Amino acid sequence: MSETTVKLMGRIFWTPEAMEKDLNATGLLEGMFFLIHKEVKGWNRYTGLCGGGNLMYVTWIADKLLIIGMQTYHQVMIDAFASVLEYKPFCRYQYLSDENKWILVSEWSKEDPSARIEQIQSDERVKDFKLLDSE
Repeated sequence: MSETTVKLMGRIFWTPEAMEKDLNATGLLEGMFFLIHKEVKGWNRYTGLCGGGNLMYVTWIADKLLIIGMQTYHQVMIDAFASVLEYKPFCRYQYLSDENKWILVSEWSKEDPSARIEQIQSDERVKDFKLLDSE
């Protein structure tokens, strides 16, 4: 599979509608998946609900990275994103949000994640960092 993207004004987007369609096409998700689009600092950043009202954050940059944050970890959601991207996340950790709540985060990278790993591990708002087998 892979992301269904569109190019607008020289930038590549994976729209909320395309993301929902791609994820549902995996056949892994049951029930409704809903995203609301918010763009921040040139990234495709989304917030929404998944799996019984679970708040979810999605940050995506074409051919570079995907970051998923959830209040409650849902492996099926991670598996659906991995199926669409055609590769697995390289790490998982907990992140203390600005609202002082712990968010469970999984990250994917198409590039060598070494610099990103260093950045995550040095962040004081990160705990329980774990490298995953992304093969």
